[in-house]
Amino acid sequence: VADGRRGGLDLTADVDAEPILARKLYAALARMGLTQWPATPLEGHFDAWLDTSWTFLESFGVARRDGSRLEAMQPVDEAAIDGAWAALSVSHPKYAEHNRLVDSVFVALESIVRGRRLATEILFPDASMDALKSVYKGNDKSDLYNAIVHASALAFVESAAACGRQVRILEIGAGTGGTSDGLLRGLER
Repeated sequence: VADGRRGGLDLTADVDAEPILARKLYAALARMGLTQWPATPLEGHFDAWLDTSWTFLESFGVARRDGSRLEAMQPVDEAAIDGAWAALSVSHPKYAEHNRLVDSVFVALESIVRGRRLATEILFPDASMDALKSVYKGNDKSDLYNAIVHASALAFVESAAACGRQVRILEIGAGTGGTSDGLLRGLER
C-alpha cells in the first residue's frame, strides 16, 4: 500500500529504527574491536554474524569495507545515537518493550559473540518467553502478518468444512502465542 498503511495499521511507524540501530551497532562493534576483521575467529557461528552485520551497516551507509577493516562513513557520537534510540520508545510507545529487548542484547553482545554467554539467556531470561512477546504481537507489522495468517487459515477451514472435510491443525511456533492466539479465537466462532 503506497502510504504504508493497511487495515488501519501504520507500517511506517518503525521506519526510523533501522538507521539508528545501524549506527548503534557500528558503535558497539567499534567498542568491541570488531571493525577490524578478528585475527582469531569469534565463537561458533559469529564470524558469519559479523560479516552479515558489516553488510547491514554498509546497506545503511553507516560504514564501508576497506579490505579487512570497516570504516565509519561519519563520526560516531554514541550519546546522540543513544538519545535517538531512547526517543523512539517515547515517540512509538508500542515499541518500548521491543527496544528494551534490543538494549539488553546490546549490553550482552560482546559476551555473546565471545562465547562467554548464550544469546538465549538474554532473549529468554529465566526460560521465559515474555521478553519476545512484543516482537511477535502488539506491534503493527506483527499484528498485520498475524491477521493475514488468521484470515488465510480461517478461510481454508471454512472451505474444508463446507465440503464436509475434517481439518487437523498442527502449530509450530516460537512459543509466544503471537499468531495462534487470534487464530484460536477465530476458530472458536
